[in-house]
Amino acid sequence: MSDGPAVGTVLADAPLLDTKGKTTSLSRLAGDRVLVLLVYEGAASPTAVRHLLELRNATMAFDRLGARIAAVSPDEPPSAAFLKTERGLGFALACDPEKKALREWGLVDPGTGEVRESLFVLGRDRGVKALSMGKLTDADKILLFIRRGGAKGATRAEPSAAARVGGFFVRAAAAIRHALRTPGVVR
Repeated sequence: MSDGPAVGTVLADAPLLDTKGKTTSLSRLAGDRVLVLLVYEGAASPTAVRHLLELRNATMAFDRLGARIAAVSPDEPPSAAFLKTERGLGFALACDPEKKALREWGLVDPGTGEVRESLFVLGRDRGVKALSMGKLTDADKILLFIRRGGAKGATRAEPSAAARVGGFFVRAAAAIRHALRTPGVVR
């Protein structure tokens, strides 16, 4: 079995199917946010379902941190749609029935064709910031990693100190003008 992608590599934006059978992609699943991506064996795997339920229970905490959750399996879209509805999953399930994307990411055993269950934290640039293969990391540890800034993407540059100070004074001046306005006078 291949080792899969390493931390620092960018996952290819390979085509996937959503639960309705329409084409989607990794970048569409992530949007402009950090993406927690679970690659699982399929709806028939009790281990995979347990991981999906753990992520479901932490969905609001990930959302508060500005991260999205998505899961990819080799299931057919109707099977994934049933799993999503049956288990009340509030995040996207994507399908790769032909395992093209999963092979491209190095997550399929060439000998057996089995999918290697994996969990990735992808930055806004789709770069792998953290990964767990085999025994998956629990949701609390992933939340802590994101909370501590481990998943910052490379696409958003921090403003310089001068720009932040200038922005502060612009907002302060606007607040003072607002406070000193004449009541009842519309300008």
